[in-house]
Amino acid sequence: MQGEERLCLVRNEFGIFPMLLSSLSPAGATLEFKRTVDGNHFQPEQQVTLVGVDNRFEHLLREIVGRVVWFDMSYMGVAFDAELPIADLDELRQELGA
Repeated sequence: MQGEERLCLVRNEFGIFPMLLSSLSPAGATLEFKRTVDGNHFQPEQQVTLVGVDNRFEHLLREIVGRVVWFDMSYMGVAFDAELPIADLDELRQELGA
């Protein structure tokens, strides 16, 4: 998935928003997201749930439910990381076809 962008949806207490998933680190612990598609940004440490991914930017391939992650934007501004347990990340890799 390196060098490739995928569209995903994230859900928080304000609703569901499209975002660009920019990379899945080969080290296996970090998902890095770019800014939301419409230009809005989430606040640091805001709880967000990943609910879907589409690698063709056309439609959601499937819902990925219950992936609750915490974002920390303090080190980069618009780009931020989401830490996931390794077991969840392996499952997510299968869902993404990575």
